Amino acid sequence: MGFEAEVMDALRKGAEDAGGPNALALACGINLPTLTRWLSGDRQPKLKVLGQVMDYLGVTLSTTPPPSSSASCPELERECARLRELLAEKDIRLDELRALLRPTSPEDASKNGMVAG
Repeated sequence: MGFEAEVMDALRKGAEDAGGPNALALACGINLPTLTRWLSGDRQPKLKVLGQVMDYLGVTLSTTPPPSSSASCPELERECARLRELLAEKDIRLDELRALLRPTSPEDASKNGMVAG
């Protein structure tokens, strides 16, 4: 969703939550015709006045770009999942190997030619 769409969604929801455009305009200290033109798309709000309305509504608009399309690539997600499974499997095998190499008693260590530590 782009910035303009986020602004319009916030304005529409704000007007609805406030009880209609008239109530929102009164609460924010702007003219009803101005808000009505914004909501209808006939006019774009000036940043200063829009800031007042957004502050009143408690809305913070994101200026962060959307994540890259590669993040939503199904093939990449499947490959990452497969690699995570392989890593988990390898880690389990390493733990099993460490357990096998770890002597349980000094006698076991001497039988296997290991030094107990």
